[in-house]
Amino acid sequence: MGDSISGEKLLFSKSDSNPPVPAIGPAAFRARTSRNPMTDRCTLNDGRRKLTEALWDAFRIFSCGCLQMHRRYGKHLGQSFMDFFASNQTSLKICGVRTQEDAMRLIDLGVDAVGLNFWPLSKRYLNPEDAGWLKDLAGDILRVGVFVNQGTDLPHQLVTQGLIDLVQLHGDESVEEVRELTQRGVRVVKALGVCDSGDIEKAGAYGLDAILLDAHAPQVFGGTGEKFDWGLALEFRKRFPDVSLILAGGITPQNAASAISEVRPAALDVASGAEVSPGVKDFHKVQLLLDACRNAI
Repeated sequence: MGDSISGEKLLFSKSDSNPPVPAIGPAAFRARTSRNPMTDRCTLNDGRRKLTEALWDAFRIFSCGCLQMHRRYGKHLGQSFMDFFASNQTSLKICGVRTQEDAMRLIDLGVDAVGLNFWPLSKRYLNPEDAGWLKDLAGDILRVGVFVNQGTDLPHQLVTQGLIDLVQLHGDESVEEVRELTQRGVRVVKALGVCDSGDIEKAGAYGLDAILLDAHAPQVFGGTGEKFDWGLALEFRKRFPDVSLILAGGITPQNAASAISEVRPAALDVASGAEVSPGVKDFHKVQLLLDACRNAI
């Protein structure tokens, strides 16, 4: 950088294999390019313009890439999880989804979450070995794995494999099992079958941000289409105002709007109320359920 021409320092090193302008000083360069700047761009300005355009193009490509990554993998940052429990609108979870085709249709309709039942005794059972397609849904919909008295290893495994985002424990899991999962970084929703106020009190022991209330169904653990007393759900909301409530049990297109207006849950969880038969979805019913959620006052 100590070299000079006409007593002036070089603008660029001689070692630069492709300098944007000749390696000469400012005065000499101006002398050699003494053309009318209004009608004929000099090499220096042209180089700067090309460099600016190249940097701007690179920035746009980078920005678009970041946007696509956010859209695709946003839920891994917790965004879809937070959206699902947002208080400004009741979300919709369709449970018992068994095929990628059904899941994609639900995404196209705008459903907020899908429930995947990994309990082998369920009529809507999805074998984890056949669930690799769930990875393709990442970022498009909240994927909720449903488990019944299956310990903590399988739920944790499916989360770490990127198959599900949220674990729903729908059996008789203990407070200790729930705590073990949350301490391992797994987001958990505990489902409770309710008969009376005593069942409501159990919710506080889990220390979770969200609880699902369903009709009491021993040995079956949900998906019966049976409705429970929504007065108990209102009691839950008064008792635990800071805990998000997911309302399940006998929700149909016919009563969804009433459920929302009476209980004001964070989300509705529907299985049989959105089906032709167990595991076979009725997308007309799904659309009616969505309308009830979106149009609730």
